[in-house]
Amino acid sequence: MYYRVRKNWEDKDSQIGAFTILKNALLQAALNPGYAVFDGDGNQVYPEETQDALDCEPQREAREGGSG
Repeated sequence: MYYRVRKNWEDKDSQIGAFTILKNALLQAALNPGYAVFDGDGNQVYPEETQDALDCEPQREAREGGSG
């Protein structure tokens, strides 16, 4: 299996590497902001985008010494 480093799975022209070793693909993506690593089925493996993180709402922070 190859791990592909692209801006998104559909944008084949943005690919800057294809690696059989995941660690090498992760390093390539880490060195190139805006790029992600995809497995052979097109699933993004780095950076991880968890559904929980996408669904959460920002919480208001309490301020020390304030009313609210």
